[in-house]
Amino acid sequence: MSMRKTAFDWKVLDAILQCGATKVMAGNIMDCSVDTIERCIDQEHNITFTQYRDRKLDSTKLKLIQTALARATSGKSDTMLIFTLKNLCGWKNEGPDEEMEKLKKDLSEMLTVIAQMREAQEAKAS
Repeated sequence: MSMRKTAFDWKVLDAILQCGATKVMAGNIMDCSVDTIERCIDQEHNITFTQYRDRKLDSTKLKLIQTALARATSGKSDTMLIFTLKNLCGWKNEGPDEEMEKLKKDLSEMLTVIAQMREAQEAKAS
C-alpha cells in the first residue's frame, strides 16, 4: 500500500497558524499528521513547530495591538485606553494611586516649606 503524496500547502498552514492553531488543529484542517507538519517545518525552516507558529502569530499580534491603539486613542473608549496603558506601558491598578500619594506627600512638604519661608520673610519685614 503506497502513501499518497500531495504537496504541502504552506499558505494554508500559515493562515491557520496566524489564528494560533495547535498542531492537532492544523493537522485536522490540512488532513495530514502532526508528524508531517513538524517534519516539513523542520526541513524547510530548521525550527520547531512552536517557533514557526510564533513567527506567524506575530503579524496577528501586531494587527491586534494596532487596533487596540487606534480604539484607545480615538477618545471613544476609556476602557481600551486603560487596557492598552496596562498592557503596553506597564500600568497597574495600584501604580497610579501609589504615585498620586507620593505626589500629594511631596506637594504637602513643598507647601510646608513655602509657608515657613513666608513666615521667615514676614518676621524679617516686621
